[in-house]
Amino acid sequence: MPTIYLAGPSVFAPDSARIGRELLGLCELHGLRGIYPTDDIPPGATDPKAIYRACTDAIGRSDGVIADIAPFRGFHMDPGTAFEIGYAVARSKPVWLYGSPQAMIARVWAEKTAAGWRDAKGMLVEDFGFPENLMVTVPAAGIFDLAEQAIIAAAKALKAAP
Repeated sequence: MPTIYLAGPSVFAPDSARIGRELLGLCELHGLRGIYPTDDIPPGATDPKAIYRACTDAIGRSDGVIADIAPFRGFHMDPGTAFEIGYAVARSKPVWLYGSPQAMIARVWAEKTAAGWRDAKGMLVEDFGFPENLMVTVPAAGIFDLAEQAIIAAAKALKAAP
């Protein structure tokens, strides 16, 4: 059974355990063994290096990553999830994204200038139609609105692999 790491900021939610169970159940329903980030972390763990190792080791054991890229504490996704996506891509693991159906340019206030879309600080805002920065979205095996859609796509792709 293919194994998938479930990245995302839901680990910070007050109902993280419930969300994790739901995601794991969806994985099982579609023929995947899910790994929720807190699976390998003892309750109440406070050692940041141990938490980091547990998460990166879990990604290493997985066949791919499904990541929630919904905006978190601002316009953009959780930076820890962005790292986990990059780590997986660097290890040649496929990544499926979900959770942000709206293009980034629609979420960030920007003004059209001759040099492109600029935010209030004058910084360029990407306008590729992606829900997140191109460095996150371009290597993705798929981008979906819902977790279950990403899980189904991952299950199909991983079962088809030799």
